[in-house]
Amino acid sequence: MIELDGNYLEGGGQIMRTAIALSVLRQKAFVIENIRAGRPQPGLKSQHLHAIKAFEKLCNADVEGAELGSTRVKFVPGKIRPQNIEIDIGTAGSITLLMQSLLLPCLFSGKFMLTITGGTDVNWSPSWDYFNQVIVPQFGRYGRIEAKLIKRGYYPKGQGKVEIKIRNK
Repeated sequence: MIELDGNYLEGGGQIMRTAIALSVLRQKAFVIENIRAGRPQPGLKSQHLHAIKAFEKLCNADVEGAELGSTRVKFVPGKIRPQNIEIDIGTAGSITLLMQSLLLPCLFSGKFMLTITGGTDVNWSPSWDYFNQVIVPQFGRYGRIEAKLIKRGYYPKGQGKVEIKIRNK
């Protein structure tokens, strides 16, 4: 079991999102503690929790600690299987940060349709336009990605919506 400190360096949610993506790709379990420990409100926020839940669905993972405010998560991945998934972050949590995590495992694992509701243009994350015009073409070297903006979502309500089709080559 790989053990990670979620408070390393700036101690944000990116450590956890990256760990989950690599865990699914490499089929290696991990536990992460001290998630966002140095933040004013430590632990999982809605956008982090929904990243975990999305990966749990994608690969039928065994997960412990996936709840709001949790500072410890254990993630044991199963085999990723192509499917259609709807994710509602429930806040203005960043769709683009979530997609940065989901893209690699999906690109190497078949055909997926993701419908995500949340924030498309929020502080401290790539805007939808940057995601669609810069990130998608770079990841598109490894598979086919079709990203469609249905509705923009801003802080504090979010409610933006995107559809993303991913297919490996």
